[in-house]
Amino acid sequence: MQPANDLGLEGVARTLLVPLCARAQAARLFPAAGFQDAPAERIVARLGIDPPSVNSEPMSILGFISRAQIFDRHIARFLATHPDGIVLDLGAGLSTACERQPAAAAAWICVDLPAVTALRERVIPAAPHRRVVAASLDAPGWLDHARLPDAPTLVVAEGLMPYLHADALGTLLTTLADGIVGRPCELVYDAFSSLMVGTARYHPAIGALARADPTIEFVSGAKTRSDYCWGEPRWRLDGLTDVMEQLPPPVALWSSVVEAVFGVPVYAIAHLHLDGPPVRQ
Repeated sequence: MQPANDLGLEGVARTLLVPLCARAQAARLFPAAGFQDAPAERIVARLGIDPPSVNSEPMSILGFISRAQIFDRHIARFLATHPDGIVLDLGAGLSTACERQPAAAAAWICVDLPAVTALRERVIPAAPHRRVVAASLDAPGWLDHARLPDAPTLVVAEGLMPYLHADALGTLLTTLADGIVGRPCELVYDAFSSLMVGTARYHPAIGALARADPTIEFVSGAKTRSDYCWGEPRWRLDGLTDVMEQLPPPVALWSSVVEAVFGVPVYAIAHLHLDGPPVRQ
């Protein structure tokens, strides 16, 4: 995984090559999945990266394919319902979800750390409806800096939330609820069960990175369905999609057993709606 070092990325940002390389191999390794990410293929070629050198574990690659397909369905549904809608992409990394959509959002705003946005602008061609914002989500005022248009808003956070502590997640959902008012707003993000907290070093795809850098760790997870709102009552959980249900039967069965015993999936995509006015002080 030397390429991540060569790109000047640090900490969790170094993991962004892992899903990118999984998606770049999807059509070749798993054509039956019906998923091809041509933009991802072009990015790895431009960076001179051999995708199997970054991620060659079949179940991991299938998991990232499944995750991307679930996010794509949520985004496509939202934009079909709200043709004037915008997408706020948090921790965008080298996501190509924008390029994969059959219908363009009115605006697609990518937020990530400066080193990541600089890389993104270097390898992903500019588009009139897409804007990149260099900001840290734990810095005050980041949402104001994003300058969201007044339009129906879908917030997506793919591969971000498991790396944020629970208090940071609560703050993030409160910031979004305070700042996006008077319009339809939904949030789609992936999350682990609390059983996975502290297990990054054992992950088949990012384990080597996590063992080399202890700042790369899964630090949050849900114990109950109410946890997916992280203590912010203005958000309502509308549904969970188990990522592992899309994988081969042994993995899917294991995940369903864990959910039956512990009440939440091992790894799921959460879909939330924003309800209610901002909290008055």
